[in-house]
Amino acid sequence: MFSIKYYQVLLTVTVVAAVNAEHRIVGGFDAEEGAFPYQVSLRRGNFHFCGGSILNENWVLSAAHCVVGKSPENMSVVVGTNSLSEGGDWYDIEQFIPHSLYSPYSVKNDIALVRLKEPIEFSDKVKPINLPNEDTNEEDLILSGWGTTTYPGNSPDKLQTINLRSISNVKCAIEHAKNDVFATNICTLTKKGEGACHGDSGGPLVHEDYQVGVVSWGIPCAKGKPDVFTRVYGYLDWIKEEMEYRIVQSVNVRMLWHMMLVGCALVASAKTEPERRIIGGIEADENKFPYQVSLRLESFHFCGAAILNNKWVLTAAHCLAHNDVSHITVAVGSNNLSLQSKMYKAKKIIIHEYYSELKISNDIGLIMVETPISFSTSVKPIQLPLSDTITGRLLTVSGWGLTEYPLKTVPDDLKTVKMRAISTQLCKAMYDTYVVSPRDTNLCTLSTKGRGVCKGDSGGPLVDGKYVVGVVSWAAPCALGKPDVFTRVYKYVDWIRSHIK
Repeated sequence: MFSIKYYQVLLTVTVVAAVNAEHRIVGGFDAEEGAFPYQVSLRRGNFHFCGGSILNENWVLSAAHCVVGKSPENMSVVVGTNSLSEGGDWYDIEQFIPHSLYSPYSVKNDIALVRLKEPIEFSDKVKPINLPNEDTNEEDLILSGWGTTTYPGNSPDKLQTINLRSISNVKCAIEHAKNDVFATNICTLTKKGEGACHGDSGGPLVHEDYQVGVVSWGIPCAKGKPDVFTRVYGYLDWIKEEMEYRIVQSVNVRMLWHMMLVGCALVASAKTEPERRIIGGIEADENKFPYQVSLRLESFHFCGAAILNNKWVLTAAHCLAHNDVSHITVAVGSNNLSLQSKMYKAKKIIIHEYYSELKISNDIGLIMVETPISFSTSVKPIQLPLSDTITGRLLTVSGWGLTEYPLKTVPDDLKTVKMRAISTQLCKAMYDTYVVSPRDTNLCTLSTKGRGVCKGDSGGPLVDGKYVVGVVSWAAPCALGKPDVFTRVYKYVDWIRSHIK
């Protein structure tokens, strides 16, 4: 499925000065000057690679496949011109924000926001497009972009446009029987020889004054199969929440940057003074935590996890959301990061379908390993809880998190600390001025100031006897007298079992 969809994604990179002015969207025509004031060209240097649309003075909407894995450095948004080779106003890009659940395999959630460093100046040729007030049914739509007119081919110099008509998702799914069409997609089809092509990716599909779609994928190009767009109406909450969140983030960016407890340290260089540990904790006894996992990117420890059985480990969704499964390794059987551990390659990752990076909610994930984990004295699974955790229980957390904050290296030896569970109500009250808040699906612990988890502990297990009751999620780093917030495993037992059975 991945190889098919990757081929179909409608992205291109072309030298702006070398395009042929006669080319256009397949079956389309030259757009009138100023007719599409919301249209943007995403550029890497002088290369057009995707389209987009202006939402407001600070934000542009595009497709996740256009921006995922890319750095905003040397990237620009160009507005106010129908020509790729001349004119327009250039704005540097501050940040790419692809949807946290975007999948390159199924091309699901193929939507992204682009944040600009400086506000766009509006004019007759530069204006925002409205977000839709209602969902789109079968109706007449209009597409604009600089996509190629033949496959393969070059992008046109002049902005092209074409009138299209949406079709039902049922019909679309039948036409694309070998590929997934989701409720969050919208499809168009007129006739063979008309449609989107490479370079149109991320561009706007519009009904009257409202943007209803973002160019996602298709069978290149205009072969008589439907073009598939991301259905904007399905992402209104995500768009609005992300934009609001980033505004708050810019005001208090330092706090938000440090709330997620992910760390990344080169294992071979994890040198630290012997007394350093999980803040306020102690060095773990050998074989005392046989379920403990170190997740590695190449040779880098970046998160903790816990062994559930010989095929699956439990961790946090935020540890997995932006990492490729082919680069993740599960290390077990050693308290020491620099000593030899038994290594297992990850085969599959599962992120909770309702995980929100914005709200840090449903922060739970699973990793399936390629070969079964061999159990021993130092390698054993931990059990899922049979009942919920009550306030006041003394719990144990283990991990390789930082012992001081900020600090650039994780400790070489596994550390552990005991902390007591507190009520969700108290936890919420102690975070009442923060932009994120604990939920009923969280479990909070609190000890004295100077004791708690820190970066590098993310995804690690919080344990009550022989049961894993929490997964390290977030906190106000580190050990500052605020509660540590975990994903409450008991709330997800059915979800976990449905995937690992």
